[in-house]
Amino acid sequence: MAQPQPSRRRRTPVMPDSMAYDLSRPSQDTMRYSTAAPELQPKQRPKNRRQQQPALRPRFRVMSVAPTAVVLFLAALVIWTFSLQARTQITQAQQEVYRLENELRTVEQVQDELEIEYESAFNFTKLEDYAVTTLGMQRPRDEQVYYLSHESEDHAVAVLERSRSNGLVDRLDDFLSELLAYFR
Repeated sequence: MAQPQPSRRRRTPVMPDSMAYDLSRPSQDTMRYSTAAPELQPKQRPKNRRQQQPALRPRFRVMSVAPTAVVLFLAALVIWTFSLQARTQITQAQQEVYRLENELRTVEQVQDELEIEYESAFNFTKLEDYAVTTLGMQRPRDEQVYYLSHESEDHAVAVLERSRSNGLVDRLDDFLSELLAYFR
């Protein structure tokens, strides 16, 4: 296989419409096209390579999240979990209230039944039958019944307390009087 000669390669002209970039002869190209039209002249390279490259968008956009967004998201998550816990507690409380209301209804029904039974217990004919048959009681005869009547008005007398002195003689007198009243 024949190898191309390196000298021949260098002398090949650079085509201006080509997108190929020849790194071997940058200085000769700038001199060759310096007299040409400004559109065809190559752009001069800046000294700093960062200034040369236009700001390119990265292919893969790196997502950055603000710390306040993270904090707010965590706060919203905590509030959401607390609201779920509160809802479960409210549901449990409602179930307990429902169960207790059912128990209250049954207790009220039993209370109504007992009140009816209690009121029916004061039926005087049933009471008389129970007293005569079960307890063996008899109706009183006329000579066993006494009526008391008093024609004077009822009245009460309030006794005033006498003023006491806390002396030793008064206490001894009270003790002896209570002792005599006990042995009588």
